[in-house]
Amino acid sequence: MSIIEFDRDAAGVVANRDWTDSQTFTNIAVGVGELVWKPNRVFVELPEDTVGGAGKTDNGGRIELKNEAKYALETIHLIVQEFSDACGLLGSGVSETSMNFDASEAQATADFDFLTSEVAS
Repeated sequence: MSIIEFDRDAAGVVANRDWTDSQTFTNIAVGVGELVWKPNRVFVELPEDTVGGAGKTDNGGRIELKNEAKYALETIHLIVQEFSDACGLLGSGVSETSMNFDASEAQATADFDFLTSEVAS
């Protein structure tokens, strides 16, 4: 089995320490990351309906909306991190950036290794 490697020199990538796009996306990812838990505080439980009979309050829609908002923010967070990685690899970063795996990349690599080991056996 061979390993796929990215050769910056062969691809003509020239690192430029003056470019800040990778860091800009990292800063955005930090800000979005802080919002991920905000739906838990914003989508509060509705008060119990005491008009027209007790116990008629349905919080199901609120919970679904909270979960969808949280999922959307988590997805945006991951996307912005990948933009930062791409900027680091394709110009603004230094060659060490290519060795900087985040948790999702490490998991994807482990999943791929697992899948290829099962296929090979």
